Amino acid sequence: MTCTVERDVDEARGTHPTASLLTRVRDARRARHVADVEVAQATVAWVEAHPEQAVMGLADAAAYAWETPAFLHGDRPLDLGGPGSPLVTEAAVVEWAAALGMSTDAGRSFIGDVVELRHRLPRSWAALTRGLALGDDGGVRVVDAREVDHALPWSRARLVARRTMHLPAAGAAFVDAQLAGVGHRIGPTALDRLVTEALVRFDPEAAEEQALDAAETRHVTLDQTPAGHRMIDHTGVVCVDVMLDVTDVTDVTDAADLDAALSQVADELREAGSVDSLDVRRAAALGEIARRQLQGHLPRTTARPTTTRDMTVYVHLSEDAVRAAVEGTADRHQEPLARIESGPGSLSALGGGFTTLDVLARWITDSPARSTLTVRPVIDARVRRHSEAYEFPDRFREHVVLTEPTCVFPWCRRPSRRADLDHVLPHARGGPTATDNAAPLCRRHHRAKTHLGWAYHRALDTQGLATGWEWTTRHGQSYLVTAAGTTADNRTGTD
Repeated sequence: MTCTVERDVDEARGTHPTASLLTRVRDARRARHVADVEVAQATVAWVEAHPEQAVMGLADAAAYAWETPAFLHGDRPLDLGGPGSPLVTEAAVVEWAAALGMSTDAGRSFIGDVVELRHRLPRSWAALTRGLALGDDGGVRVVDAREVDHALPWSRARLVARRTMHLPAAGAAFVDAQLAGVGHRIGPTALDRLVTEALVRFDPEAAEEQALDAAETRHVTLDQTPAGHRMIDHTGVVCVDVMLDVTDVTDVTDAADLDAALSQVADELREAGSVDSLDVRRAAALGEIARRQLQGHLPRTTARPTTTRDMTVYVHLSEDAVRAAVEGTADRHQEPLARIESGPGSLSALGGGFTTLDVLARWITDSPARSTLTVRPVIDARVRRHSEAYEFPDRFREHVVLTEPTCVFPWCRRPSRRADLDHVLPHARGGPTATDNAAPLCRRHHRAKTHLGWAYHRALDTQGLATGWEWTTRHGQSYLVTAAGTTADNRTGTD
């Protein structure tokens, strides 16, 4: 009994053994906020150090106007924040995104949010940096720890910045003033309502144009990515998210048949005199199909219509795994997986993913009539292919794309099928047109390599086998890109 009383007293006094965890988590939350602000403040300093006038050392904006040689083949200024915010050079964005450990797209969005907050949302910036002293070099010092605990969280500040980016300066100032003191409590729906009010108040022409554009772009899209739900606002349209069952490959008809029905009724609407675009007619067709069903005009039947479906899959699977499956020696508890990419065909929107060899075998043997399933194995990456021409032949591209599924730039995940095929060692410097001198680079990062001072080469292990790609920036920073992702080498680089 004595021990119990003493333990209760200790708990009442706050000396429970786990009480230190509460202190640690509060300190960690505060430190995380300080770190977020420090990165944001350093971003401000980076942007200020790379203004638009720094592009090729030119102060005259006309010198790097659209379609001039300087714009097309060199560094260029980017407008990342809302109207009136400062521009920053493209090279600075690419370099800073890599230092942040982000893709260029994500880094560009991050910098844009910081620019928006610092230059167009002063009250929100003040709320974000509450209790902190900011240095011109990006440094941050805590002045009042209790004030820091009541600061606007970085995630909420970015949400506000993203929502106000398209507003005129007066509209952004209106939202900023309305959020003063309550920004940390407002939710996405209430924020969207406030931003919509600002748009209608301060840019009615844009609000009207947005409503007209929304009406003209009505469409029905079968997409794997949920589009979410929109609030009801001045546009008068709503987004519909569709998810259909495709678990049984022999009955993959829901998505394809709905798509065919929409096209058929859309054609009927055109023949009846509709002058709307195909997307708008497909949107109207969905409502027409629903009305016909409600009126009993469609026959009720359990029979599924027969449709023609074509699909191409690329199977990424080892030779040993295939042999084990054929010979029946595969471990059923560790059944190998085949990575699938949907190629051209009526089911290409299904995308890719993973499946087992057993499912793949059923796809091949149980495909319904009038369906074509083309299975392509991965090209043997060990075989080097060479050409005397400058352009890479299609078979070379297929080889490289299946070996490198994404752009090989640090942090980039853009699919290689839509990327440029680059000579790692430039052809003009003796680089051969060969599969071992080729790499997929998306257009933005192809520009970074060609015009913005980035360089790369293959990373090799001790046996001379390729393990990834080593990149160096014009500031001397180094990054290693492998199948496991991107790693920054902190031992190199200059200020």
